[in-house]
Amino acid sequence: MPDGLDLPAVPFAVAQLSVGLPFATEVTVRMIPSVNPHEDIGEIKARGFGGKHMVTSWFGQTPIDVALFGGAQNFQVGEWLDARAVTYGVVTSRTLGPLTIFGHLRRISAELEVGYTVENPDGHPGLPEDGTRVGFYATVEPHFGMGGGPTLRFLGLELTGDYTHGPYPSASAKIGLAIR
Repeated sequence: MPDGLDLPAVPFAVAQLSVGLPFATEVTVRMIPSVNPHEDIGEIKARGFGGKHMVTSWFGQTPIDVALFGGAQNFQVGEWLDARAVTYGVVTSRTLGPLTIFGHLRRISAELEVGYTVENPDGHPGLPEDGTRVGFYATVEPHFGMGGGPTLRFLGLELTGDYTHGPYPSASAKIGLAIR
């Protein structure tokens, strides 16, 4: 998270669908369906898309797989928060039976807008005028991160852990259902 928010983690679940296409290409869409937990919070939603192409598929058998990837996503909470991110890079992997070990180098950039609209219908002098938008905008300057992790496949499930090191280190875990 950007400096100043003092949030060590932000857990949430995202529905994601990845579809393998010919020529070792995969497309992904992800989303958090719109939910409105309370009228004061507003609608919470997320959307994203991405793609990956395994370039080593053009060279026959290779000791490691190399793929190029890219994606973008947007996360919104009512009028309070609007976060957008873009990432692209290269991932290398090696699969041995049900275990895949991977590493990646990625370029990441993001924008974050946080704010609210002041309600001051009586014109109290210590508050901004009614309807004034108060907030801030932050840009996560484009930077590189690198990391990796394992994926374990069994009984149609995929368990993945990932750590990315960079100016904003992150860790994630994923449980997926794989139909192959």
